[in-house]
Amino acid sequence: MACIATAWTIKKGVCPIIGLSSKERIEEAVQNSKFNLSDEDAKYLEEIYAPKFRQGF
Repeated sequence: MACIATAWTIKKGVCPIIGLSSKERIEEAVQNSKFNLSDEDAKYLEEIYAPKFRQGF
């Protein structure tokens, strides 16, 4: 999920602030920055979410 959030943020022209508290987090951040979203995927993520009524609880 972090790679999608990072890719979406970069696609919007914003530099994300990423916590780099360990070597593993640095490696993860580098890999996440290489992930690209298609225009179609970005558009899908920006669609308004309409909550659905839940029944049965």
